[in-house]
Amino acid sequence: MSEGTTLWAEDLGIHRHSDVYDVLTDREGDRGSPASILGAGEVWNYAGVTEGWLRHVRDQLASHGIRYDVDDDAVAVPASVSAREAALLCATVVDGFPAWIDQLISEVRAGKPDPAQWDVRGDADSGALWIAMSQE
Repeated sequence: MSEGTTLWAEDLGIHRHSDVYDVLTDREGDRGSPASILGAGEVWNYAGVTEGWLRHVRDQLASHGIRYDVDDDAVAVPASVSAREAALLCATVVDGFPAWIDQLISEVRAGKPDPAQWDVRGDADSGALWIAMSQE
């Protein structure tokens, strides 16, 4: 029985949306923008969003028997799945990025602090995982 193949995430297109800075600022503006969904003093946690996306990809691939090691950036494909099938599956998962980002944005919007009631989003508030406090 063959053990399968290890491929690199980059070769499978997994990092196609890894520049979340451009995605988030293009869609939702940055902290100073009037349309921004961030509260006063909040900034996007770009590293956290990227890590969240890659965890989502890992979980989606795992449901098909493909193991994505986020730390090593290696994708272990079982012998029962061809490299072509793995690439198509990865493309399908990665094509779900816009919907995943929409959900993330909805979470952040739902937890935006109302300055009349409170100034800072709490750790348990909706969207807190995806934002950080500005160091400025």
